[in-house]
Formats: sequence, C-alpha cells, structure tokens
Amino acid sequence: MWVIELHSHGYNYTKVINKLKEQELQKKKRALDKLHESYEEDIITKQVFMERKVWFGRSK
Repeated sequence: MWVIELHSHGYNYTKVINKLKEQELQKKKRALDKLHESYEEDIITKQVFMERKVWFGRSK
C-alpha cells in the first residue's frame, strides 16, 4: 500500500507540473497573439514585433 501511495503522489506532482506548464504555454500564446494583433494594427513597428517575438521564443 505504501509503495502505491508513493507512486500516486509522484503521479499527482507530475500532473500539477504538467498543468502549470500548460498554463504557462497558454499565457505565452495569448501574449504572442496580442503582439501579432498590435503589429497588424500598426500599433508597433515590425522591428519591435520581431524583437519581442524572439524574446518570447527564448524565455522558457
């Protein structure tokens, strides 16, 4: 029973970590979508768009 409990806790921790990573990816996607929208509406220049896009690609 104890071994099963230990594995169960490990499984739960993995689920939590996966959920947090998923939320982080969704947040980045929303930010990139908003960045692209700003570029299309001429709110920011192409240079700023590309710099920020590269920054999002590097931040993990």
